[in-house]
Amino acid sequence: MDPEYFFAPFGPLTVERRDPQFLLKNSCCWWSGQSWPYSTAQTLKALANLLHNYKQSAITRADYGSLQGGLELASSAHLRVADQTTYFALPEGQRGLFTGGGATIRVSGLVGKARMIDMILTGRIYKGQEAIDIGLAQYLVEGSSLDKALELARAAAANLPLTNFAIYSAISHIQNMSALDASYTEAMVAGMVNTQPEARARLEAFANKTAARTRPQG
Repeated sequence: MDPEYFFAPFGPLTVERRDPQFLLKNSCCWWSGQSWPYSTAQTLKALANLLHNYKQSAITRADYGSLQGGLELASSAHLRVADQTTYFALPEGQRGLFTGGGATIRVSGLVGKARMIDMILTGRIYKGQEAIDIGLAQYLVEGSSLDKALELARAAAANLPLTNFAIYSAISHIQNMSALDASYTEAMVAGMVNTQPEARARLEAFANKTAARTRPQG
C-alpha cells in the first residue's frame, strides 16, 4: 500500500495530500511563485507548524528556487530532497523585510545562526552539494526529486505509526529542554514506544535474525 504523505514541491509551490478534504479546507494555502506575500505571513506560519508537526511523513522536494516563504516551509518538513536545479536563499533583507514564517527558528536550526544571518543579510544563495553540506536538504538527486521523495515516504511509512510520531514530535521538543528534562522525556517516550506489541515483535525478529539486516547498498 502506498503511504499517506504530505509533500510540498517548490517553484511554483503546491501542496499535495491524499485527503481531498484537507485541500478543500486549506485551499487558501496554495500559491504560485517562489516567495510568500507578506500579507499572508501568518497563514505561512500556520502551515509551516502544521507541516512540522504532521503525524505522517512530511517530505519536501525543491525544484528551482526555494526562497523566502518557500524555504521557511521546506525547513518545516522532516526530509528535504533537492535536485540539480535547486537553490536556497532568504532575500528578505534586500527587500526591506524580515522573515515571518519561522526561519529564525527552523532555518537557523538547520544551518546555524551565523549562516542564517549571512543568508538574510547578504542574500547569499546555496545550491548543490554545498546546500546539502550545511543542512538545507538531506538528499541531492540527479534525476527526479519527486521519485526520491516518494521513495523516502514509502520507507518511512513502513515504520510503526507511534514510532514515527515520536521521531517527528519528541526530537523537536527535546531540543528545547534542559539536559535533565530531555533525558527524562527521552526515557518516557522510549518506554511508551518500545513496549508496543508490534515493536516487541520486530525486536524479537531482530534477535532471532529473521528480520531484514541493515547493510549498506553496493
